[in-house]
Amino acid sequence: MPPTIASSSQPSHHSSVQFLNMVLSQRGSDSLPYEENMKVFVKQHLVSLIKEFSSLKVKNGKFTYNDGKVVNLLQADGTIPMYYKDVIYNIPVTIWVLERYPRISPRVFVNPTRNMIIKRPH
Repeated sequence: MPPTIASSSQPSHHSSVQFLNMVLSQRGSDSLPYEENMKVFVKQHLVSLIKEFSSLKVKNGKFTYNDGKVVNLLQADGTIPMYYKDVIYNIPVTIWVLERYPRISPRVFVNPTRNMIIKRPH
């Protein structure tokens, strides 16, 4: 199943909630691997996240673990503001909600653009 993105034709928050309702209610082989009793927390926390950071978009996609295992998971993708010396930098990130969430924390990856400078050893 290819990654699906919440529609941008409606207000982002509303379409993200609809998207989450749809994907978290799926059953069978296409269902996401979250525990049934934890799906409400997954949804609530992602909705809170996109309310706080409106540039983040919720979608699902294939996450590959270090051991090669591939799973279809939810993610929030976009930018989050970082304040440094009175300047705001919008940092591109992908936040993956792993299948044992909220028992384990999400994985957050910074996706540097071509013109971003990353100083070593950060």
